[in-house]
Amino acid sequence: MLSLHTRNLYKQLREDIRNSSMIYILSSFLMKSGIDVIINDLQYALKNGADIKLLTGDYLFVTDPEALEKLLEIKDDNLEIRMWRSEGISFHPKSFIFKHKEEGALIVGSPNMSRSALHQGVEWNLRMVREASKETFDEAIHHFISLFYADNTITINNETIKGYKTYYDKYHVENPNLAREWTVQEKVNLTLPESEDKNVEVLKESDTKYNIDIKPRQAQIEALDALDATVAEEYNRAMVVMATGLGKTYLTAMFAKNFRKVLFVAHRQEIIRQAKESFELVHNKKGGLLYGLEKDPSHDMVFASIFTLSI
Repeated sequence: MLSLHTRNLYKQLREDIRNSSMIYILSSFLMKSGIDVIINDLQYALKNGADIKLLTGDYLFVTDPEALEKLLEIKDDNLEIRMWRSEGISFHPKSFIFKHKEEGALIVGSPNMSRSALHQGVEWNLRMVREASKETFDEAIHHFISLFYADNTITINNETIKGYKTYYDKYHVENPNLAREWTVQEKVNLTLPESEDKNVEVLKESDTKYNIDIKPRQAQIEALDALDATVAEEYNRAMVVMATGLGKTYLTAMFAKNFRKVLFVAHRQEIIRQAKESFELVHNKKGGLLYGLEKDPSHDMVFASIFTLSI
């Protein structure tokens, strides 16, 4: 029911990844060496229809952009990668959640996603099977999803990686002694509760939202030209068909600049949230959500669930 893993966590991870239809990974930092260790297992699971969600963070810009790029090489709609924008606040969770039918397991421990941590490093990990405490298991899923779709997370794609890499490179040039600064930061976080001395200077990275200049690619330019021609001919409907990965959502956001108000409708929560983020990057303004318990239609851009609209 409960087992402690102090070395070579990968042996257990490989078995769990390859035998699960739902895989949720929460790793504060990603290293390319760690992704290299598990990437074949992730691809194996995806080929068998697994739903994989991976959340990492930008805390002190430790996450390696090459690790994110490596993950994007896996072109599968069932793999979703997001990043927690820490804004200087410590972000250190490490956990794995696996589920297949009624079976499952939760692993919580110390390792980040690196080859050293997953193989020979001294790391402590506690693995709990779902049957040991379904309540705890379900609570872990709930907290993971809450973090995964929190307002300060962003979808990882080619554009957001470019934005992150810009700040990553700048931060590492300005902070060559990153390990030392990280240690100082941790000492402050661990020894001084927030309610105590407010005058203590805490190391904090820049408050960035990864603002980037998003420009249409060639396929998007051609589609935008065709849409403009459709409008000029006074049609009020149009349909664009594009292959996966060519940027349909960003294309829609770019075309929507022609209108003062926009309503984006989809059937899945993930699509609605991702579209909201993409539109906000392109339009440089906030949008509102309209689904479930979240109802904020006061914005010029509204992202709604088809089910909520049908009520």
